[in-house]
Amino acid sequence: MATTGKEKLDQQRKEQLETVARISLDIRRAVIASLPTPPEQFLSLNVPGKVLNFKDFTDGWDDEGNATDVVPPLRVQLNEAILSDDMPTLSGIQLGPTGRSVAQSYSATLSKFCPAGSTTGIPDDSTSLTDEEKRYQKAMEWLLYKDPDHPKQSRIDIYKEKQTEYTDAFERKTKAFNEALERVVADPRYPTLKAQREAYDRWVQVNQKTYNNHIQAAYMDWVTTGKKEEVEYYFAVVDNDSAMSRVEASKKAMRNAIVSDPDGTVEYSKVILTPSNWAWIALKKMKAGPPEETEETLTYKITRLMEINAVLQGIVKDPSVLNSGTGDVPDLPTEPKDLPDNVDSFLKALKEYQTALTEYQKDTSEAALETANNKISAAREALSKGFGEIQRSGIGLLNKRAAKSQDGLFENQAAAIRLQITANEAKIASLEDKLKTLAPKDNASSFQDIIAQSAGIPPPLPDPPATVDDTPNFWTKITVEVSSSYTAEQTQSRSSSYSVGGSVRWGLLSIGGGYSSSSQSTDAARQMANSSVKVSFECMRVDIARGWLRGELFYDDGLKVLKDNYISPGPNILSKLMDPGKEYVADEDEKLSREQLLQRYEMFPMYPTSFILAANVVLEITGETSDIQSHFATSTTSAGSYIGFGPFSIGGSYSSTSTSASSTCEATANGCKITIKSPQIIGWVSQIVPALPRVRSAEP
Repeated sequence: MATTGKEKLDQQRKEQLETVARISLDIRRAVIASLPTPPEQFLSLNVPGKVLNFKDFTDGWDDEGNATDVVPPLRVQLNEAILSDDMPTLSGIQLGPTGRSVAQSYSATLSKFCPAGSTTGIPDDSTSLTDEEKRYQKAMEWLLYKDPDHPKQSRIDIYKEKQTEYTDAFERKTKAFNEALERVVADPRYPTLKAQREAYDRWVQVNQKTYNNHIQAAYMDWVTTGKKEEVEYYFAVVDNDSAMSRVEASKKAMRNAIVSDPDGTVEYSKVILTPSNWAWIALKKMKAGPPEETEETLTYKITRLMEINAVLQGIVKDPSVLNSGTGDVPDLPTEPKDLPDNVDSFLKALKEYQTALTEYQKDTSEAALETANNKISAAREALSKGFGEIQRSGIGLLNKRAAKSQDGLFENQAAAIRLQITANEAKIASLEDKLKTLAPKDNASSFQDIIAQSAGIPPPLPDPPATVDDTPNFWTKITVEVSSSYTAEQTQSRSSSYSVGGSVRWGLLSIGGGYSSSSQSTDAARQMANSSVKVSFECMRVDIARGWLRGELFYDDGLKVLKDNYISPGPNILSKLMDPGKEYVADEDEKLSREQLLQRYEMFPMYPTSFILAANVVLEITGETSDIQSHFATSTTSAGSYIGFGPFSIGGSYSSTSTSASSTCEATANGCKITIKSPQIIGWVSQIVPALPRVRSAEP
């Protein structure tokens, strides 16, 4: 059955996803090895990496990375809240954003909680009370009981009355002392500060004891008549913070942590990122220039380009050196001249053989059969020889056509070769200018030292030691080798490790959006995916704090989820469900597949607590890289020219001298080297919620 265009496209997409998955999982394992996470956390790699505009996050920081405001600007707070609000997918590889809000998902999850029991004497089963509930009821009854000496008042009412009398006595003393100080200061008899102090001290000495006695009497009445100690003891019993009140407190904190744009049309829940100047740190890393080149490296580059131009100029002068000399190529294979005679001989021998076989069946001698058999064997051999000549003629024709096409390729590329020569000459001139700036400085320094030594001038003092940089280093260096060959089992294990969220546009992929890449970028991405690549990069973990998200609520034994609501299966099971590399064995009563279980627990099984920012990404590609280099040589920085490798988004120009390009490509002896300059978010670390509904431990 013929394959339809749609089936072929679906197959291509599947293969592309598997390629992205296998590359990304190799890089994910390297990140986990360098930045290990505890069992209750999970790393999802972001494909493609999220390239940020750091100007949206660096307001409020000076050139040294110091805060210029006590509170970050509203614009920065809003951008950080938006950046941190996307829920992760339940997989090790995330293809695009999910479009689901962390804050809204958390709020919806809180509405699924209910009290696991009651400490107020109103249990789910009203026929029995626990000891804690009985204690609560007894305390409440004692507090509300009418006092025998005051039949119209409860004990709590008398307590409040006596507490008020004590407070009033204290306030009368404070008021009297303040008024006495004001009178002394206003009295013209005491013009100096010393005189005022002496007058005030005399008043205090006379009146302090009286007011203290009033306060002491009120306190004693509070303790005895108001039963202060007993009331406070029993009130402590009933003043327990309920589980649902803690849920409401989280909702209130969430409402108070709203940050919105100036016109109030966009609202997000506030977050705090650590390090707080993370964007300035990333921007500083991106702006850091490459290491200074030496005379040796510059000389090598100049020599190499000169040798390439010498070869290219030779081809332009005499293109025949690349001509294969095939001449004209026929349209069809050449037929052997004796092939028709061989066919006739074979058919004649076949007829004689059939006649001899008929006579043999009539008990005729076997001599005629043997003779006919020999004839047909000889005819078959001649015929086979003729067919073999046709096949060899066809193969020769294909080789000639290939050589002829190669000749045409070089003939059509003459103009491009001249352009390449011109470009190389410009690079040589630029490198020579750099070399000139290095050589005179070194020569002048050496000449100066020789003259000073001959004149008896002492040598210069050594340079002072370099200032120690005490700035914290948040970056971790990671290197990983990505092989070009995988076994069928390895490819299969990676094919189910990704999850698509939203519209995806990624290199070879075309998922969800109206994206179509050029054939050139497609060829470059395919060639990159099928090459051996050494990936090196630095990454920084940026932690996300949400004061309104109370993670302890998920561990609160006083809370449970409503019936038929599933929040999380717990870290152990969920990590196995999300990671195909781990084996998951379902319970005997569990009839759901891995995918069905993930769909069951999609409300709020985990939430992002940090993201991984990668910088200084270098891809050293070994193998055939002509399509890759061609892509960088002709592409621009537009969105359509971007390709990707695993979680890294690549786009830019071929020129290694352009410091403004986001990515650069340089030819090497074994392939090429791609440098990605823009820091980008390549992964999210999420905290897995404990099992909800809770898993009850088995009875001993």
